[in-house]
Amino acid sequence: MTSQPRRIPVFAERLLLLVGSPLLFLLLAEAAIAVTGIDTDVARNDNAQIAVPVWLLADEAWVADRRSKWRREGDTPIAAAEVEWLYHFEEARWIGYKMKPAVDVAAVNPFNAVEVDKNITFQLQSNDSGFRDREFRPREPGTVRVVTLGDSSTFGWGVDPEQTFQRLLEGRLNEGDGPRFEVLNLGIPGHNSRHGLGVLRHYALALEPDVLIFAYGANDPRKVPTPTDLVLAGDDTMLAGIRHGLLNLGTYRLLRRAVFSASDPLRPGTLERETVTAVPLADFEDNLRTFHELAVAANAVPLLMSVCTGERPYAASVRNVADELGIGALDVRQVFSEHIDALEAGTLYPERVDTYRQLYGDMFNDRRAYAVTSDGCHPHWVGHSLIADELAPLVLSTLGMTATAATEPGDSP
Repeated sequence: MTSQPRRIPVFAERLLLLVGSPLLFLLLAEAAIAVTGIDTDVARNDNAQIAVPVWLLADEAWVADRRSKWRREGDTPIAAAEVEWLYHFEEARWIGYKMKPAVDVAAVNPFNAVEVDKNITFQLQSNDSGFRDREFRPREPGTVRVVTLGDSSTFGWGVDPEQTFQRLLEGRLNEGDGPRFEVLNLGIPGHNSRHGLGVLRHYALALEPDVLIFAYGANDPRKVPTPTDLVLAGDDTMLAGIRHGLLNLGTYRLLRRAVFSASDPLRPGTLERETVTAVPLADFEDNLRTFHELAVAANAVPLLMSVCTGERPYAASVRNVADELGIGALDVRQVFSEHIDALEAGTLYPERVDTYRQLYGDMFNDRRAYAVTSDGCHPHWVGHSLIADELAPLVLSTLGMTATAATEPGDSP
């Protein structure tokens, strides 16, 4: 008697088809996207000169800010320089967004018309973690690690990596005969103090810092449709984990691109939403206190810093909370104000100042801020040099150290 081949049970066969068919389709779709090189991360529309990153169109704060600019200046298309640098950023769980890994490109500063017209570029680089620094390694014994968190001024917007205050500060701290210092840059443009707590919890503390510098306040007063705390609150949920996992699939990103291409949030006639403060002043102060608590719990020395804090209450809050907690703080706007006369007189960083005087021309002469910033807000090389000058003794004093080598400001690297 011949034995009959065993058949797969009908229900198992149907289950296999039910699960296997979509999976096979997904694998084929992923392969097709990979082979064809379809750009799944940008959406084209009539309201920009170039395609806009999809993650940016999904960011209601950016969309609201862009529409607000149109109301002030008219419905002109988004300029290419305004968006191109954002191609090198991506969504990130718990912190909103950060740089893509392993970026190394030349970018133009869209906030300075002279630099745009002259095509002056600065280098954007990121490590495998998506931050503007060298690769993060385990801390070597005997090394003092300083980790900086902040917005675009901490990131070093508009200057090359070696011109940021982190690299300059590291050089100053290592001029003596004491322990070796390393200063790491975890700044991200556009971030506020609520984003900063996410960076602290999910990235900075894992680096085992000895000193933590928390520099926010410029973006906290921004007007947005939803407070940042509520925007990020859902990132601790399982659903958020699934969604961020799906971002690894080209098919998911392609479908999302199709949705934003069809329903462009920037299109004329889109319903305007009421706006609120991204991080209200009271919440900002609480975030500074939370930073302090987390830093102390991690045996790190906390320092506060305010750079481009245009809203005076926020800059004052940094000083007040620092006094309340008994920790060090640096008001960079005050530092700039104290040194502006020496810079203009040519007695401090004369070569660097002259470089910007020649580059900016009449704009430099019409506004004193261009001696230290590239746009009235973001420090350029001279501004970062002053920040490093002030931070070096502050860091040493908080660690109970003194400088063993003189650090005289000038034009040396």
